[in-house]
Amino acid sequence: MKEYIMKNIILVSIILLFIGNLNAQKKGHSISLNVPQMANEEFYLAYHYEEKQFIADTLTFNNKGQLMIQGDENLPHGVYLAVFPKLKNKYFEFIVKNQYFGIELPDTNNFDNVIFSNSLDNEIFQFDMNEMKNIRQQSQVLEGKIKLAQEDEEKKALTTEYTQLNKDFTANRVAIIEENPELLYSAILGMLREIKIPEPPVDENGVEVDPNFRFHYFKKHYWDFTFFNEEGIIRTPVLKGKLIDYFDKYTVKSQDSIIQSCDIVLDKAMANPNVFQYALVTLLNKYANSKVMGDDAVYVHLVKNYYEAGETPWIDSVQLDKMIERRKAIEPLLIGKTSPNLSLRDTSINKIYTLHDIKTDYTVLYIWDPDCGHCKKVTPKLGAFYKNHLDESLSVYAITTSNIEQIEEWKSFIKTHDLNWINVSDLYHQTNFRTIYDVTSTPQIFILDKAKKIIAKRIAVEQLEGFFYQYMKNEGDENYENFIFNEDAFNAEEEHSEGDGHGH
Repeated sequence: MKEYIMKNIILVSIILLFIGNLNAQKKGHSISLNVPQMANEEFYLAYHYEEKQFIADTLTFNNKGQLMIQGDENLPHGVYLAVFPKLKNKYFEFIVKNQYFGIELPDTNNFDNVIFSNSLDNEIFQFDMNEMKNIRQQSQVLEGKIKLAQEDEEKKALTTEYTQLNKDFTANRVAIIEENPELLYSAILGMLREIKIPEPPVDENGVEVDPNFRFHYFKKHYWDFTFFNEEGIIRTPVLKGKLIDYFDKYTVKSQDSIIQSCDIVLDKAMANPNVFQYALVTLLNKYANSKVMGDDAVYVHLVKNYYEAGETPWIDSVQLDKMIERRKAIEPLLIGKTSPNLSLRDTSINKIYTLHDIKTDYTVLYIWDPDCGHCKKVTPKLGAFYKNHLDESLSVYAITTSNIEQIEEWKSFIKTHDLNWINVSDLYHQTNFRTIYDVTSTPQIFILDKAKKIIAKRIAVEQLEGFFYQYMKNEGDENYENFIFNEDAFNAEEEHSEGDGHGH
């Protein structure tokens, strides 16, 4: 039966494609919907976008249960939903690429029996969905039989049947893709298509040459079957997950690797301007809002190499200027950059300490405000951390946001909590350090190495022990044993929100 249906689909495909090509030349859309049981009832036309669904239009059936979805402009390609409010928002899905076709639902009790006319995309989509439902039912039956099988031979035969069932289904999907590359449904299936990894190469002793071969092969071929030229992949529930998985599961967690992966995806996405826009905006938002230290380097890269490079015609000049301004504020403070130098006065007003003159192996640059509620909590904790590590080559260069009028309050806090590190402030607003170090709230921590390069930033005081333990260990510094690694504290986000500290 399956082969018969597939043959019929292939036989009518030439006719439907001919009609579809004629319709593709027409502007606008006209989709007829006939559901006799929905006479005079309301109807929602909705569509998929990422993991959500949005209503595109609200229409009403006539007294015969007919309506027209039509307009002078083309509907964006994608997977749409025919939603019936009267049936408690029950719906069926259909594909829009061809803009002129018909849909009929003879019985609202059977949504598996939707009839499409002049739409090969939807004919194949419906056939495949019904096949998947049948395969799922057959698989469940076979799984039950395998569990109950007493004899090994019986279990083996059932397992072979189960495996073959799924192989056949997969092979049929591959056939759909390869025989109908112009269909949107083929593009959807392409994103779901399995990547077959060959056996890894081995040396003369049979030992694998590259233990990470499978991972590297899979990542290299991850996008092989994604049709980036088809804008409709944006309006499916598939693309967002595939895109995020590429970065979260199959990209090494280093900013260089993430940036390389961004460029790979965006280069492919340029095959369609709408897909490119979707991919770039998705990645920009992901890394602009990332809580992972150092991911701001990805944001900087995307803004410089795509937005500032003129690849984003959809963005207006006001938005672009704001992004460029933000990029310029962030870039000098990226991990690995040399920290901007500062020369600030201590509590005596007369003595000046220059950040880059500090000779210790590590410097904690701490920016705080004696009036900030959260600063009052964590600054003594930083003081305790500093006192516990006086034997290490470690300095604290603590900058308060206090001005000359607040000097007594600043000095009182230092004395109360015995903060005998380098205490400085821009008492007369001469250095603009808040802008230089992008201080939008307090407290802020930057960790610098001996050369005053930024090796960590915007971490909580509670994470300092774990950071120095891990960093020194990785650098071969035997003093790492003088620090304590607490995984919970090291991986925790800062315990305060922006509202707890002071904005600047």
